[in-house]
Amino acid sequence: MLKRLIAWILSFCLLVSGVALAEEQATDGPMYLQGASWIWSGNLENNLWVDMIKTFQLDTIPEHAIAEIGAENRYFLYVNGNLAVYDGGLRRGPNPTDGYFDILDLAPYLKTGTNTISLKAWFWGPKGEDPQSYSSVPISTAGVIFAMNLGEETLVSDETWKAKRDMAFLDDTLLGVPQPNFRLPEYNIYYDASLQENEGWLEEDFDASAWPSAEVRGAYGDAPWNALHARPIPLLRVGEVESYVNGADFEGYTTQEDEDLCLVLPFNAQVAPYLEVTAKERAVITITTENTEKAQTVHATYVTRDDGWQCFESPAWISGMQVIYHIPAGVKVERLGYRASGYDADLSGEFTMGDPFFDALYQMGARTQYVCMRENFMDCPDRERAQWTGDATSQMRQMMYCLDPAANALYKKMIAQKVAFVTEGNGKGKLDNLLPTVSPIFGEFYELPAQEMAGIIGVWDNYMYTGDTEVLRFIYEPSLRYLKRWKLSSSGLVKHKTGQGLVDWQDTGAQVDTKVSENAWYYWCLKTLEKMAGVLGEDDTWLRETAEKVQEGYESLWVEGIGYTTTDTPDDRGNALAVLSCLAPEERYPVILNVLETNFRASTYMEAYVLEAMARMGHVDKMLERMEARFGNMVERNLEMGYTTLWEYFEEGMGTWNHAWSASGVYLLPAFVGGIRPLQPGWTECIISPDFSHAESVHVKVSTVLGDIQVDGTQEELIVILPEGMQATVVLVGSVRTIVGEGDEIILREED
Repeated sequence: MLKRLIAWILSFCLLVSGVALAEEQATDGPMYLQGASWIWSGNLENNLWVDMIKTFQLDTIPEHAIAEIGAENRYFLYVNGNLAVYDGGLRRGPNPTDGYFDILDLAPYLKTGTNTISLKAWFWGPKGEDPQSYSSVPISTAGVIFAMNLGEETLVSDETWKAKRDMAFLDDTLLGVPQPNFRLPEYNIYYDASLQENEGWLEEDFDASAWPSAEVRGAYGDAPWNALHARPIPLLRVGEVESYVNGADFEGYTTQEDEDLCLVLPFNAQVAPYLEVTAKERAVITITTENTEKAQTVHATYVTRDDGWQCFESPAWISGMQVIYHIPAGVKVERLGYRASGYDADLSGEFTMGDPFFDALYQMGARTQYVCMRENFMDCPDRERAQWTGDATSQMRQMMYCLDPAANALYKKMIAQKVAFVTEGNGKGKLDNLLPTVSPIFGEFYELPAQEMAGIIGVWDNYMYTGDTEVLRFIYEPSLRYLKRWKLSSSGLVKHKTGQGLVDWQDTGAQVDTKVSENAWYYWCLKTLEKMAGVLGEDDTWLRETAEKVQEGYESLWVEGIGYTTTDTPDDRGNALAVLSCLAPEERYPVILNVLETNFRASTYMEAYVLEAMARMGHVDKMLERMEARFGNMVERNLEMGYTTLWEYFEEGMGTWNHAWSASGVYLLPAFVGGIRPLQPGWTECIISPDFSHAESVHVKVSTVLGDIQVDGTQEELIVILPEGMQATVVLVGSVRTIVGEGDEIILREED
C-alpha cells in the first residue's frame, strides 16, 4: 500500500517549472502588485465563478517572467491554453486583516507574438447572517489582482482585461441542497452545463472581444483586501486524471434506474472527481464520498447540457476512499476518474520491522498524515479542515519522520499565523495575550490551554529537527506572555484555567485528572521556554523560579505505590506527562509504568504522549504492547475494509474515518524502534539505538535537513547510512560507538 502511495507521489510533476526561482526572489510583500488593480466581473454575490482573459504581445521571451497573483478566494491559471496553476491561492488569514499572494515564474509558458492569460476565479464570501470559519477570514468583496514582470514592462490587472461570470456554476444554497457545515469556508460545486456561455474560452484563438471589460474594484492595499503576504508554502502537486481501482467495471455501463456507483480509490486522498458520460439533457449527477453526509462536508453536482457525450471535472477537492456517483436512469458511463492533488512534499520516510501489524500501522499513519495537510494542517480533511494547535503539533512530529523537509514550511506558516492572531495587551482584556488554538479563525475564538502548552513544547522539538531559530523567535515572547497569565496557588500549583470557546477541554478521553496533567504541561512549558531563552539570549529568571515552585508543589500529587493522582485511580495521561516533563524522578518509573500498563483513559490524541513516556522510561517493548492493544482493532478492521487511514476515535464509527492525531506511530516507531532521534539541533548529532524486543530486523529511513538517515539490520549486524558530516551515537546490544557520516554504508557488528 505504501509503495503504491509513494509511486503516486513520485509520479507527480510540478505544473510550474520556475517555482523555486520565484520563491527565492519572494519577500513577504509583493514586488510588482503595487501597480495592479483588483478586478472582477461586476457581480456581487457570494459563491461566484468568474472567467478572465488578457491578451498581450511579446517580441522576445524574457528569461524570467515573475508573476504575483492574489485572489479572493481560489483561481486556476492558464497561459496560452496550458494549465499553469491548479487551485491557486490560500485561505485568507496570515493575520486577521490581510491575505496572501502566489508568486511563480511563467516564462516557460510564454511565446513570441500573441499570448493569452486565462484565469478562472472562485469567490466564497462569508456564509450566513452570523458567519464563522475555522480556517479562513472571509471578506465580502471579491477580486483578483495580477502582475507579471516582463523586463522592461509589467503586465497588470486593470480595466483592459475581460471578465465574465461563468453562469453554469450555480449557488446551491438557493436550491435546497445540503450544505457543508459552518466550519468550512468552501461551498459545494453545482454545475449546470446547459447554462454554459463561455464555451471554448481556454483555447488560444478564443475571441473575447465581446466580453465585458473587467470592473476595477480597488488598488493594491485598499480595504477590504489590505496588504498581501507572499505564499509561504509551495504550490500544490497535481496529478493527471486517473481511473479508479474498479473504474473499468463501469465503463460502457448504462444505468437502468437511479443508481449509486461506488468507485474505489487506491488510498485515502484529496481528489477532484471526473466523469465522461453520454446522457440526455438535464440529468442530475451528484458526487459524494463515504464522508459527505456524516461530516457534512463539500460535494459536487453536475447537470448534463444536452443529449450526447460530455465530460466534467469538479474544481473543488474532496477526500475519502470511496467516491460515489449518484446517476439517474438512462445515463451511459464512458469513464469515471479522479485527479489527485496535495501538499508538495515526498512521503520519503520508510519503516518496517517485519511485523504485519506495526508495518501496517506505520503505512496507515503516513497516509493519514499526508491527507491531513494541504494549505494548512487539518485535524481532518472533511468535517473541519481546521488547524488546531494540538493536532498540528502532533502532525509536525509525525511529518519529520515520514515526509521530506519541504513539509516544514507548513509548520512555520502555522506558527506565524498563530502569533499573528494573538491580541497583545496589558492582561486585563478577556483575550489579551491568549494563544489561539485555531488560526486563522473568524467569528469565534478558541483557547484550549492543554493544546496551547503542547504547542509551545512542540516548537522546541521542531528546532531540534530543523535547527531553525526563526520559529523560536516567532513564539518565545507570545508564549512567555501567555504563561504569565497563569496564576500559582499558595501550594505552588497552578490555578485551573478553563480556556476560551470550549468547556474545559483537556482530552476527548474520559476522566482527566486535571491537576496532575495541567501542572505537568505548565512545568514542561516553563522548562521548554527556559531552553529557548538560552538559545535566544533572553533572561530566564522568571521561568526558572516559577518552575521551581511548580516542581515543589507537584510533589504533593504523588501517592506512594499508586502514582501521581488526586483520585482513587491514577490517570495514564497525567502520569505520562510527569515523565515527559521530567517532573517524575527515575525511581518512580516502576510505579508509573504500572499505571500506564493498567489504565487506558487516553484518547487517540493523548495516547501518543502515553506511548512516548513508556519509551522514554526505557520500555519500548511495553510501548509496543500497549500500541498493539489500543490500535489493534483499528488496523485489523481497516485491513478487512481496505481502508488506509486511521480513525478519530478508537471506537469504530465514532468521529471521522481519518484524523491526523491518530498517526503517532509514524513518529514513535522510527524514533524508538528504529531508535533514530536528534541529539543536537538540525540533526548535526543524532542517536541510533534500535530496539529488537519485538523485531528481528528493522529498516528505517528518515529524511532530515542534512539528508537521509538509513538504518537496516539486526542486533547482530547493522548497516547505517548518514549524510556527510552528521555524527551519530550508535547503541547496539549495549555497546556504544560514535560514527561520522560520509554518505556511504557503515557496517556495525555485535562483536565489534
